[in-house]
Amino acid sequence: MGKKSDHEQQRPWAFNLNTEPKILVAAPFGSLGQVTNEDQKAGPKLDKQNREIKTKKAWEIAKSPGKNIFMTGFMLWMIGSSINIFTMVFTFYALYNPLKAIFSTSKEFSRFSDLDGIWVCQIVYILLNGLSLGIGVYKCSSLGLLPTATSDWVTLFCDPRVGRVFEWWSWTSLIT
Repeated sequence: MGKKSDHEQQRPWAFNLNTEPKILVAAPFGSLGQVTNEDQKAGPKLDKQNREIKTKKAWEIAKSPGKNIFMTGFMLWMIGSSINIFTMVFTFYALYNPLKAIFSTSKEFSRFSDLDGIWVCQIVYILLNGLSLGIGVYKCSSLGLLPTATSDWVTLFCDPRVGRVFEWWSWTSLIT
């Protein structure tokens, strides 16, 4: 026979995916392999364990905002009470993150919808985010950004004398 062409010649790094495998690969670690009758009997037990694991995970998610409360409070205390760009950024995120978390509660707990009593975890999650939001609102109040004094609302009050003066002026201008 003659010389093989480049296409027919096998390179050491080339392999053909269309051929049957010659080496049998062992099942990967942790695979179940074939299911037997004994494994089928353990089904309810595994289901109970999965529900317990899901419940623990749901409570971990519900309690996770509580871990951020002290960090948020400490950061807001450390930035001080003067109004500058850094204070505004930290205060904005102290308000924005809990609100975003509260509005995405159903998305956060959607994978646990099959559990009974998941609403308790959701309420704890919302309350802890509300507490974190309260810290941000308190910081806004201490910076003077919330309109809590009556002087903040003066422009909304109507002075009865202004209305009378306006009426008097309008009637006198019509008469003359």
